[in-house]
Amino acid sequence: MAPAAVADAAMGQAPAIPASVQLLLFSKIWMFDRSVAENDHIVMAILYQSTFRASQEARDQLVEAVRADGLKIRCVPVALDDVGNVVNALEHVKADVFYVTEMRGVNILDVVRVSRARHIKTITVTAGYVEAGIAIGLRVRNDKPVIVVNLSAAKAEGSDLTAQLLRVSTVIDAATGSDGTSR
Repeated sequence: MAPAAVADAAMGQAPAIPASVQLLLFSKIWMFDRSVAENDHIVMAILYQSTFRASQEARDQLVEAVRADGLKIRCVPVALDDVGNVVNALEHVKADVFYVTEMRGVNILDVVRVSRARHIKTITVTAGYVEAGIAIGLRVRNDKPVIVVNLSAAKAEGSDLTAQLLRVSTVIDAATGSDGTSR
């Protein structure tokens, strides 16, 4: 991927999908990933920056949505404030999933490298992050949430997504970054 695309992805945009809806949708998506064990709880590391308000707010909304909805998700907030030390910061985080909030100055490829090496799933609602290598995202199209899958990223993380999920998702062609393939 071109450095400019990664830099653009790092600029992101705030989500328009409420945290409770995001978590409900991601929970449903995990049911269509044959590599996700039927655990009591999913451990979701929320990657955020304490120095960036939008990122902090996303973390707070996710934690509150899990608490309010009684979901089988355990949130582990992980502050990535030292942008030059992302790989080291994530190296020992115990999680099934990295939820990547909008961040400034963080090279998303650093997060991607760790997630792939450790087979940790990645999810986001930040525009551009799926094209930058995050496996699964949500977007709003015609006022409705749409699932976006970077299939090569998902496979690199060890996901085994069902054809049923891929049919209802927009699948990103990682080689070209295009999302013209809607299945």
